[in-house]
Amino acid sequence: MKKANILLFLFSLNFVLLSSEVKLKNVNSEKGETLTKEIAIQKFLDKMKTVENYECIINVNTIAGKRQQKREMKIYYDKSGFVRLDILKGESRGSVAIYNPKTDKVRGHKGGLLKGIKLTLGKTNKQVVDIRGIRIDQASFAFFAERIEKFKANPMLFSVLPDKKVAITMNLKDKYRVGNADKWKLFFDINTGLIYRMEYFHDDSLVQENYYSEFKSNIEMKKNIFKI
Repeated sequence: MKKANILLFLFSLNFVLLSSEVKLKNVNSEKGETLTKEIAIQKFLDKMKTVENYECIINVNTIAGKRQQKREMKIYYDKSGFVRLDILKGESRGSVAIYNPKTDKVRGHKGGLLKGIKLTLGKTNKQVVDIRGIRIDQASFAFFAERIEKFKANPMLFSVLPDKKVAITMNLKDKYRVGNADKWKLFFDINTGLIYRMEYFHDDSLVQENYYSEFKSNIEMKKNIFKI
């Protein structure tokens, strides 16, 4: 009787251990999803298809020759193509610029005492681009998605980072360069499907870094957010 009880106990213990091992393997399999360039890009593109509008904070460090421009900005985007940038900190603090896709122009004002003077300018005017000539309509995730969609089949450098994050480096052909950068390095968070960091390169030199935070999408924006 004792021998039978011991055998039954050992069988039960073995069954429990085996069940635990199977469960552990399943969990590890789910967590160990193989991350690829295709998965990262598609997650981002799929995310952008669900976005009607968004706002987020961008911390930008731009270099052009001996000039350096550090700014914190808030971007507002609507899928109709409107883009608004408010400069919160750094050079030109207090300035606001709004890109209107219907007119293909930018309306805005500077900060401080010049706030009351509102101008409507061409989108490439030096007053409404950064020191590398990057335009307001080139600052949105929608613009990045358009470029990525166009070149997603091209060879790219790909690396896996901790916490389900990846980095993808893509080359920009001459007519598709942004701020004369010939290469982008994009950092994707697979958990959110978003870009959280971006680097621009020219001849392998880092010329701009963008850090994105406080992303909110499909929100109720102020009625006149794209008017000043």
